[in-house]
Amino acid sequence: MCEWRRHFLGTSAKKATIDVDNPWPMIGRPKGSYLDTQAAAVLKRVASRFPYEAGPGIPSLQTEGSSIAEELKAMLQEKVSVAGVCVVSFDLVDLSYAPEIAQVMLVRQQAEALVDARRHIVMAAVDMTHEAVSQLRKSGEPLDDKTCQQVTTNLLTVICSQSTATPTVSMNA
Repeated sequence: MCEWRRHFLGTSAKKATIDVDNPWPMIGRPKGSYLDTQAAAVLKRVASRFPYEAGPGIPSLQTEGSSIAEELKAMLQEKVSVAGVCVVSFDLVDLSYAPEIAQVMLVRQQAEALVDARRHIVMAAVDMTHEAVSQLRKSGEPLDDKTCQQVTTNLLTVICSQSTATPTVSMNA
């Protein structure tokens, strides 16, 4: 479902009454005028060419509002000049998707947020582990490669895990 706002001026009473039936919306008359019909068609045509959101540098409905509004205005003007209408502005105000599409978009946004959070956790875990190993080496603790690898593995596992750590004690002598 789309909601738009358009402003227009009637410029020709002759064209409006002779060339087109029901040319523009009147107060108290439900939508369905020639102008409304053309506006809906133009909006669908233009909006369908852009994704709702996109990465940097890719035009989308979220980022290209002013250029989309200009394109909407120009296309609508072309369609309704026969009715003696001068389109002053045509802006996309609200765009609602069908529930199943909105749900998929929400799931995707949640997945992207989860991936970003995980990336942040892993980067922090690597930094913390590196600092811990450096501190152990500075303290004079003997760390061979195997011990360093074991400490690193354990720390990364504990820091990145979603569940709490369960300490275990090696019984090897």
